[in-house]
Amino acid sequence: MFLFRQAIWKKQLSAVMIYWVVIPFAVLGGGRIADVLLHFPAAAYGFFQQGAGWTLVAAGVLLIWRSMVDLESGGGTPSPFRPAKHLVTIGSYRLCRHPMWLGYDAAAFGVILLVGSWGALLASYPLLLFFSIRFLRREEQFLFMKFKTAYAEYRRKTPFLLPRLPLGRNRK
Repeated sequence: MFLFRQAIWKKQLSAVMIYWVVIPFAVLGGGRIADVLLHFPAAAYGFFQQGAGWTLVAAGVLLIWRSMVDLESGGGTPSPFRPAKHLVTIGSYRLCRHPMWLGYDAAAFGVILLVGSWGALLASYPLLLFFSIRFLRREEQFLFMKFKTAYAEYRRKTPFLLPRLPLGRNRK
């Protein structure tokens, strides 16, 4: 049992390093390389850009934290090695089916605004979104296989990644 837990811990640590160190450095580093190769000037770094950047980082981190707390109600963790035992549809999971990724993407966009890299904004960030969506589509297949009808109903009611705007109409 100890070796099993140790193996899971190593896999979780590896996943943390990939999502919180490798991917951000790849996005920012790739953006910086694009800035140099394409001779992009530094983005104007003003009050609005700084305020928007910090707001997105804070909102993204808060949404990630809230999603992790909500995920615990399903008897699991954010780690794919210890997934939820029950489908989670409460709290942040009412906004969209992947609120943790929404938070991650928002925080990443905020960091890009703070850094002021056109290359990251126009090249690296779209690639990050492309691969995130591709990963999430595969995860949804797994969730459908695991939770069947409950997930199909949740998928029908809840948007994929971007929450719906109320737009003044009554929603049931």
